[in-house]
Amino acid sequence: PAIPCLSDPVSREFDAYSVCHFHRSDRTIPLFAGEKKTEYVHSMPVTLSATFRWNFNRRWAVNTGLRYTYLSTRIYEKTIKNSFGIGDMNRKQQIHYIGIPLNASYSFWCSPKWNGYVSAGAVMEFPVAASIDGVKMNAPFMWAAEAGLGMQYDITDHLGIYVDCNIQYFFNTGSEIRDAWTDRPLGVSIPIGIRYTW
Repeated sequence: PAIPCLSDPVSREFDAYSVCHFHRSDRTIPLFAGEKKTEYVHSMPVTLSATFRWNFNRRWAVNTGLRYTYLSTRIYEKTIKNSFGIGDMNRKQQIHYIGIPLNASYSFWCSPKWNGYVSAGAVMEFPVAASIDGVKMNAPFMWAAEAGLGMQYDITDHLGIYVDCNIQYFFNTGSEIRDAWTDRPLGVSIPIGIRYTW
């Protein structure tokens, strides 16, 4: 006859509840169905920027503008349908943000065409579109503190192209939506873009 076993602590493989088994011959079979494991795999955020810089003097400046970021997440779900079957589901979550950064920068190295600088400030991120497998959803407003290192090449006296490497910390908004920013609030951003200076 079937002999129930004692429940083990919740396995890393399941997020619903622990599994009790019974033994028949030399096999171990789960008693319960409906348990589900969900895994979120986040791609690195892609960020493009168009910013403006106002120079106080040769070293100090204030920067602002617009920043577009694309967040992509794969959601893998495994559900035990019955004692012998597992159902798989693979969904794609996409969120598009427009951010408004505001920071101060200090140029530590200047040449006729190149400019190296450090910066610190904050960015507000507004969702403009979000979906899971094409079905629209509401993404949260996000904001973050950031600091980083950047390099700019001046095409003209007022226009340049740049790349930054920023450390960002995104503050918790209480949203249940999971993405690269909510699961890893402390991370690295590499905005690339154009900058107008006056």
